[in-house]
Amino acid sequence: MIGLRTIVRAVVPRKIRLVIYRLREITLKYVRKFGLTKGLVCSVKLSFWSEGVIGLPVLGTRAPVFVRLNTSDLTVFEEVFLLDHFEMSFNVDLGLIVDGGANAGYVSVYFANRYPNAHIIAVEPEPSNCEILRRNTSRYPNVTVLQAAIWPKKMALEIENGEASKMGFRMRETELQEGTVEALTIDDIIGLQNAKMIDILKLDIEGAEKELFSGQPQWLGRVRMVIIELHDLLKPGCSDAFYSAMAKHKFTEFRLYEKVVVIRQ
Repeated sequence: MIGLRTIVRAVVPRKIRLVIYRLREITLKYVRKFGLTKGLVCSVKLSFWSEGVIGLPVLGTRAPVFVRLNTSDLTVFEEVFLLDHFEMSFNVDLGLIVDGGANAGYVSVYFANRYPNAHIIAVEPEPSNCEILRRNTSRYPNVTVLQAAIWPKKMALEIENGEASKMGFRMRETELQEGTVEALTIDDIIGLQNAKMIDILKLDIEGAEKELFSGQPQWLGRVRMVIIELHDLLKPGCSDAFYSAMAKHKFTEFRLYEKVVVIRQ
């Protein structure tokens, strides 16, 4: 007896079969997380759109979240909203959250919805990322976007790998006058809000953590929690600089997927 799968393969062209299989896979994944209506909308858009910018309805957000197809956006989007890579619970109100290396703004949007009383400062140096970051956070008055790079001192910076993926831009110091990126220190950011403390400092800054944590930074005394991705493969010495700085303070450490989380005791 000829099976149904054999008949489908014989009758339905391969390209159509691939679309059907992809639609089924995406639908199961998104419906489980976002519910039937939002999950189906996401699965249809992701199955039939192959380029451009699409808005995806996300459970628990006040507006669609925009994704640039054929970039690293979808990977980061799914980590944040589908896989809950930033799922944490706090029993106190949060005041100031800093999203360093905000990329397209998915972590900022997540925090803005999860902690509506907090103010989020999203810092991102790359112009095209900043454009989609502003679009994603435009409905959130508690999010401030700064096109800049977090660095230990005020100076001119430039992107050293402009051909990289949208989530992989690295910064370096420069003496050029044009095409530079503003450097913001942690003290600058705290001063912008007249804040006493940063409740959450999230850092995904592609190796710049080596410079940021070198030299025993004094601002660590004004941070309650750091969520950081260390990039020793890109820049050896990142972990050494981070843990050397942390050794002067009393923090509890745990892992959140590929990120290190330290909480002040």
